[in-house]
Amino acid sequence: MPMLEQSKLITISFQQLRQAGFELGMGELLAARQLVEIDWVDGPVELAATLKLLWCKSAEDQYRFDGIWAGIAATFAESVKEWTRNKSFCFGNGAERISRNNSKPGNYFMSIPKQIDEKPEPINSSTSEPAHNHSSKVLDEPTVDENIAEVVNMPAENSKLATLPLLSPLSSQVKLQCLENFWPISQAQMTYTWRYLRQPLLDGDEVIDIERTIADAAYRGFYLSPSYRRKPRNHAHLLLLLDQDGSMMPFHPFTRDIVKTATAKKSRLREVETFYFSNVPTDYLYMDDRMLEPVAISKVLKSCSKDSSILIVSDAGATRGYRRRERVDATLEFILQLRELTQRISWLNPMPERRWVNTSASIIAHLVPMFAINPTGFNSAINLLQRI
Repeated sequence: MPMLEQSKLITISFQQLRQAGFELGMGELLAARQLVEIDWVDGPVELAATLKLLWCKSAEDQYRFDGIWAGIAATFAESVKEWTRNKSFCFGNGAERISRNNSKPGNYFMSIPKQIDEKPEPINSSTSEPAHNHSSKVLDEPTVDENIAEVVNMPAENSKLATLPLLSPLSSQVKLQCLENFWPISQAQMTYTWRYLRQPLLDGDEVIDIERTIADAAYRGFYLSPSYRRKPRNHAHLLLLLDQDGSMMPFHPFTRDIVKTATAKKSRLREVETFYFSNVPTDYLYMDDRMLEPVAISKVLKSCSKDSSILIVSDAGATRGYRRRERVDATLEFILQLRELTQRISWLNPMPERRWVNTSASIIAHLVPMFAINPTGFNSAINLLQRI
C-alpha cells in the first residue's frame, strides 16, 4: 500500500475518531505516521490493528474503533471499485480488456493478474468473431484485494477486466479537513498531568483496613472484629483564568482542551472553577467563553484559600510582540492581589519562549512562573502548583 495513501487514511481516521469523542492529539497522529514511514505496517488489516493499539485505551474504545474503521474502509474500497470501472483501456483490436502494469499507483487494491495457457479457448462463432491465431496472453479478471474485503466484511468478487486507478482512492470522494488543533500536547497527556495536582484528605468512605485487622488479630491472639479506615479524597481546588479575546482567539481550541480535561472525571480534580478575561483581569471576570456573564473579581477570590491553585493562560502580549507598561502594571496589581490569598500560581503561555523577548511577557515572567505550552512546560506548571 503506497505510503501517501496510508498517511491519508490515517489522517481521515484521526479526524473521525476525534469527532466521535476519542481523546487524540498531534502526538498520537505523528506516532502513527512514523510507523508508516518506517514500513511498520503492510496493508489495511495491520494498519487497523496498529491504530487500535496506539489510540484505544479501553475495550469500549476498541469496539467503537471497529465500527468507525469499517465505515472508513468501506468508503476507501468503494472509491477503488468506481475508478476501476471508469479507468480501463483496450489492448490490440479492443477485444480484450487487460489491467495496467502492477507498478501503477493504486495496484495494492487489485490482485496481480495470473497468466493462463497461451492458446485461448475457441470462441463460439455464433456469438462472436473467430479467435485470432496470433499468440497473446489473456489475463484473468482482477479481484478486489482480500485484505480490503476482510476489513469491510465483504467477499472478494470477480469484476470485469479494467485498468487500475491512477489517482489516489481518497482524492475524489473524501475531502481532507483541517485538523482541529496542532498542539504538541494531547488531551491524554493533559488528563494524566492533572492527576498530579492532589490534596488528599482521609474523609472518604469507610473501608476495611486489612493490614491493621491482621495486626490487631495477631496482637490479641484471636480475631475479634475488622478495623476500618477512611479512603482519601482529592480536595484540590483549581481556579482557571483564561485570556479569551484579542490575540488569544487563535488558541481557543487549546483553552477548550484545558477546560475539558480539567473538568473531566478522569482528571480526579474535585473542584474546578473556570473564568475568562480579556488581555488583563480587571474588576470583572466572565463565567462563559463568550464573556456575556460578568462576575466581580472580589466575589471569585472569596472561594480561594492558601491551598487553592491558580493557573493563568494568556500570551501576555507575546503574540503581537507588544511591550506595554499599562499591561504590565495592571498584571502586577492583579498578581499581588492573588498572592495575598495563595502562593500556588502558574502561568501558561501559548507562544514559545523565544517569542517572549522584548514583549510584556518577558517582564511578567519575572513576576510569576511562566511556562510555554508543551509537554515539559505543562508538567512543570502543574508540578509547581503541587510543590508549593
